[in-house]
Amino acid sequence: SIYYAEYKKSNFNDMFILIETDIQKCTKNNILLENSERLEFKELDEKFKAEYDKYKQDKAEIEVIKNKLINNKANEKDFKSKIFIRYFTKFYTYLNNVQRPMVVVNNKDSNIMSVLCKAQFNKSASMASTLDLESISHSSPFKAIINGGSQLFRIFISGDRQEGISEREKKKEELKSNIIEFNKVNDNILVNKYSQELKSIEKEQETLRKIDEAEKLTNADEIKSIKISHIKNKLQHYSNNNQSLSSKLLETNNFKPDLGDTEVYDYDIDI
Repeated sequence: SIYYAEYKKSNFNDMFILIETDIQKCTKNNILLENSERLEFKELDEKFKAEYDKYKQDKAEIEVIKNKLINNKANEKDFKSKIFIRYFTKFYTYLNNVQRPMVVVNNKDSNIMSVLCKAQFNKSASMASTLDLESISHSSPFKAIINGGSQLFRIFISGDRQEGISEREKKKEELKSNIIEFNKVNDNILVNKYSQELKSIEKEQETLRKIDEAEKLTNADEIKSIKISHIKNKLQHYSNNNQSLSSKLLETNNFKPDLGDTEVYDYDIDI
């Protein structure tokens, strides 16, 4: 906006003056405004000015807490202080409360589902698409082709990648051992059973490796690189919470991915 541009160009005070000037113009030049509306503009102006004056009074204390956060020296007393609660917590409230709905349009004639995203409203922003559900099979279970950035893995496939890979490595060794043992006694039924399980586990492990590579390549988990421990912990908390809610929603609607039947394509490019 023009106000933020003014703030970036000069300072907060000049931005405030510009806002105040515009409000005064609106109330003075617009003859269609009712008295109640003029009063609302005046109250808004006064409230903004009062908040700015309060900010200037608190600025020194704000800087103290900011420096403590940057140097990871903030303690429980700081987190409970009025200054911290007033100026350092609203971001997380907005982050958690902003609704980002996923809207899906189902074409029953073609059995193709389309996911509305930014490009649906702005064709020039096609590269800004966060998700495109190219096709879906209405068989049981569902099979879908999803096109999107690496962040989508966190929504559809949660969990620690390296931990998942290690768990499957252990499982592979157990299955290989079972295959060797039952080969010795010529039990072909169990050999075939464990061979199929081994094949499935190997496919799951391969998929997790590709996902891990894609996320590392595109910095999908940038929270880990944050140096300020309080901010890092807070963002990780909300990220985990949102991933958990997304996973539950997908599972409730019978849309849970099977790693053994999942393919990852073109992960060297994050659109």
